[in-house]
Amino acid sequence: LGDVYKRQIGDVNQDYSVDISDIIMIVNHLLEFELLEGNALDNADWDSGGNVNITDIVNIVQTILGDNLTKGDDPTYIDISYNNNYMTLNSDGKIAGLQLEYSGAFDYNKSYLPEDWEISYNDHTILIYSLEGTELFDSKIFEFSGDIELLSAIG
Repeated sequence: LGDVYKRQIGDVNQDYSVDISDIIMIVNHLLEFELLEGNALDNADWDSGGNVNITDIVNIVQTILGDNLTKGDDPTYIDISYNNNYMTLNSDGKIAGLQLEYSGAFDYNKSYLPEDWEISYNDHTILIYSLEGTELFDSKIFEFSGDIELLSAIG
């Protein structure tokens, strides 16, 4: 009869474990490098809200880290500012990830993120997230050149 895969939230590649490879698949999906479908898409949607985004990545990181994750206060606001040189973030709580939708074009020049943070982007989405649950210490996120306009943000 064969092995029938049962849905496991977060197990995007359906290998019966939730790990970094699942996160990479979601990042590739969000950046439209390789779209998910079927069980993979269902498993990526952590909260079963019908939409895969940065919050699903953050929840998978929390699952992987379990008790090793340092908890902080949930933010009541997130303020993202940018000019033609750099992007900054200010908040009153702990930020675990950001998904920024933008228009325009930019060249990524320099990161100010902690070592375990990742930044990935395509021509309309920027994903910024922690793989170890560390906090952002500097309000400056990254330097860039070019002209962008933020259209939406999820944090």
